[in-house]
Amino acid sequence: MAAFLGMWWITILLTACQALDRFPFTFLTPVATPTAEGAALTLTPQPTPEPTQTPTPLPPNELTLWLPPEFAPGSGGRAGEVLDKRLAAFETEHGIRIKVRLKAASGPGGLLESLSAASVAAPRSLPGVVALPRPEFEVAAIKGLLVPLDPLGRVLESSDWYPYARELAMVQGVTFGLPFAGDAQVLVYRASQVHPPLGNWEDLIQLGQPVGIAFSSPTAMTTLALYRSIGGEVEDAQHRPLLQSEPLARVLTLYRTGANRGLFPLWMADFQSESQVWQAYQDQRFHVCVAWISDYLGEQPPDSLPAPLPQLEDTPYTMATGWIWAVADPLPERQALSIELVEWLSDSQFLGEWSEAAGFLPTRPAALSAWQNQTFKSVLTQVALSAHARPSTELLSGLGGVLEEAAVRVVRLEAEPSQAAVDAVERLADRQTR
Repeated sequence: MAAFLGMWWITILLTACQALDRFPFTFLTPVATPTAEGAALTLTPQPTPEPTQTPTPLPPNELTLWLPPEFAPGSGGRAGEVLDKRLAAFETEHGIRIKVRLKAASGPGGLLESLSAASVAAPRSLPGVVALPRPEFEVAAIKGLLVPLDPLGRVLESSDWYPYARELAMVQGVTFGLPFAGDAQVLVYRASQVHPPLGNWEDLIQLGQPVGIAFSSPTAMTTLALYRSIGGEVEDAQHRPLLQSEPLARVLTLYRTGANRGLFPLWMADFQSESQVWQAYQDQRFHVCVAWISDYLGEQPPDSLPAPLPQLEDTPYTMATGWIWAVADPLPERQALSIELVEWLSDSQFLGEWSEAAGFLPTRPAALSAWQNQTFKSVLTQVALSAHARPSTELLSGLGGVLEEAAVRVVRLEAEPSQAAVDAVERLADRQTR
């Protein structure tokens, strides 16, 4: 009988253990309920305590780099080969692997949209480093999608940066990246048809030939550059969009004079972008135009030459934009390596070789000195030194449409310059009071 009872207890214990394995539970602690004397205890489940520390992930053995397709390493072009070689050298030196992911420069599924989506749904999938055009770079920084490089990165403290590049790297006074590809407005002319000097607008007026400008561009970049070159302000003390009628009237007077002298015929007001102007120039519709230097350097038409944007006064001024390397990884233990990659890809010698192959304005003087073809060194130096980062996206959204309307009205002879300037200032003020 004793043996039978022993076996019976063993069977019960084994069954209980199996039940615990399949259906684990939290132990219950009796808690007294302050009711009538002698009331029964109520069992209240107690939550399992959370771990007090989360293990720190080990340093990564790989980094992710997001790029637009046009910058893809190993894509067959010279620029792709230069970038591929530079990335391979970083992998070898640091014993890691760099995974390149290609995404559109903008729009649905593009770099900025993908950053925003990943930051919410899967932060650990964010790239270590991402290449962003200035407008998207600015938005990403404001939305908190990028890691400030102050005071982590020290490369920008070097004197070997053009002033416009420093401006591109900063958002609201904070450095969020390192610029590697610059772009700026220049004058392009067909050397067989147009002869220098072309240093100021009076030279072009004397020339008497059409000059291609994107008057209907929503950013009004050329009008804005001329306005800024003579001291026109673009924001008030509260950082709201601002226009001043006197300097704007002077720019519009140039447009009216040009319209009367054949520089800006009525049909010129139909161009809505610099790319349309550049195509019309290549189609021989005119022999002088305002274009982006990247369009010229990307093709280098054999019959054409670049020149700095003509001046209204003695101060050279042109608008610039570009591409910036930025760090997006939210994990502090991985950010140091990402910053190293950003600095590695901002080396002057590398940027010289890459920018020449890719057709961009260098962001560092030493990079321009490293170009094999020194034909454009003088012009590009002048352009880089006169360049200023385009206004913020917020400012452009307020100023662009107002400036566009004023320029188009004057070129189409629908308004006098002084009245168009006053109307533009009032229209901007009305927008801000709504």
